[in-house]
Amino acid sequence: ANLDTAVANDGSIYVPKVGKFNITGVKAGELDQYLKQKLGASFRNFSISANVGQVRTIQVTVAGYASQVGTYQLNSLSTLTNAVFAVGGPSAIGSLRQIELRRNGRVIRIFDMYEILLKGNDANDMHLLPGDIIYFAPVGKRVGVYDGIKQAAIYEVLASDHLSDLVTYAGGYSFDNKGDKVVLETLNSNKELKVNSYQLKEANSFSLSDGEVIH
Repeated sequence: ANLDTAVANDGSIYVPKVGKFNITGVKAGELDQYLKQKLGASFRNFSISANVGQVRTIQVTVAGYASQVGTYQLNSLSTLTNAVFAVGGPSAIGSLRQIELRRNGRVIRIFDMYEILLKGNDANDMHLLPGDIIYFAPVGKRVGVYDGIKQAAIYEVLASDHLSDLVTYAGGYSFDNKGDKVVLETLNSNKELKVNSYQLKEANSFSLSDGEVIH
C-alpha cells in the first residue's frame, strides 16, 4: 500500500488505522527505521520504505542581538544550527553562547554554538517549527588568551567557565608550553591594570573576568 501524507505544523504525520506520529527531529535517512519501530506496535512481518517527496518552507523570527533581525523563510528540515548560519549569526555585541529558541511563548532551548563550532557536538541541536523565535542574547564575558595555546583569540565565556575550559576552547596547550605558570592581566574597578603570575595547576580552577587577558 502507498500513502502520501503531509507533515502537520506540529511536526506530526497521520497513518490511518495506526495513529499520529511526531517525526520532529528525525533525519530523512532514519525515517524508515523510525516508522518501522512505530508501526511494529500494530503490525507484524511487514516492510516499509519512506521518502521525502517535497520540502516546504517555514517562517521563523530572529530577534535580539542578531546580525540581521527579521522574519525568515527557511527549509522545513532546518535545525537551530542551520538557522544561525543562515541569518548571519549574532551582531558584534550578540552572544554565540546564549541563543534562545522560543516556541509557543516559552523558551524550550538555550543553545551554545561553541558546542558545534569548537567541539563538533550537535546533541543539543533542534529542528525548527513554523512560528519559532530565535533570540540572540547580549554577548557575555569576553576573555583574551595568548601564548602557550594553539588558537590565540578572544573567547566568550560563561559564568560556569574556568581557565581550564578556556584552554579547551583554544585547542589545548601548544607543544612548547612548559605548563608551569600563567600570567593574568585584569583591569580593576579603577581601570588600573593588575598583573599576577600563578602556578598553572593552581590557576586551572580560577573563574574568568570580563576583559581579562591571559598568557
